[in-house]
Amino acid sequence: MRHYYKMLYIPRNHPFYCMSSGGGIGEHRLVMAEHLGRPLSGREIVHHKDNNPKNNNLDNLYLTNWRDHQVITKRDALRCGLCKASKHLLNIRKELEEIEKLHEKLLRDI
Repeated sequence: MRHYYKMLYIPRNHPFYCMSSGGGIGEHRLVMAEHLGRPLSGREIVHHKDNNPKNNNLDNLYLTNWRDHQVITKRDALRCGLCKASKHLLNIRKELEEIEKLHEKLLRDI
């Protein structure tokens, strides 16, 4: 899955221009830098708690490093996988209930 971050352009005289690439900067990084009142280093990663790269509200952003971000990302993927498995199991249970009802109806009709 590719994430497409909202990109902004900042002028050369902007206090956080040093974080940009030719003036282009991810909005999430700019929001965090403005909150902290300092530029972010290249080693600092801004994580989206809800995994939505378009949601750049400060309460959805978390400053971390690469190693910890890998742990967070894997944990979130596992959690998401468990959610999908739970939904799949629920669908199977519903199908089983329908089959049992059909089986009971067939037995009554015999």
